[in-house]
Amino acid sequence: MSVHILAAIRQHPQLKGSLKLTAQEIAHRASSSGFVRVSYGYLASKTGLTIQTMITHVKRLEALGILRKQKIWISARRCAVNLYALLIRPLHRCSTQKTGENLPEAEREEEKLLSLSEEIRRQRKALNFLTPGSQLWERTQEEIARLETLRRC
Repeated sequence: MSVHILAAIRQHPQLKGSLKLTAQEIAHRASSSGFVRVSYGYLASKTGLTIQTMITHVKRLEALGILRKQKIWISARRCAVNLYALLIRPLHRCSTQKTGENLPEAEREEEKLLSLSEEIRRQRKALNFLTPGSQLWERTQEEIARLETLRRC
């Protein structure tokens, strides 16, 4: 989540009440680049509103230029979870507001979730399910060697 995008949503003059709450929930799930995949059902459960209200809110947020929705179709009749791109940018940056400067941005999801030793253990466990000598087995061995070198540094 980008702290600056969330701050811009909080400052937006046209966002009030439950519409602001919906925008904030979407922003909380967004990556640092402003993209998020979230279902209407999830948003409804987080906000305590109905799915139909979430659909209406997303349409209103699109009309305000805060986000852009892209539908991803599984088949001709079924849609997967929508992809949203947050378009809102900070309105202005006050020199006294230092909210996000102390929070580090995660470069990759893996780095947030796993330490180096945990990743090495996970890769070694994966080797048990691979055929020795296969391409995937070789790549996994190379990855373990790379991670162990990083751990030694």
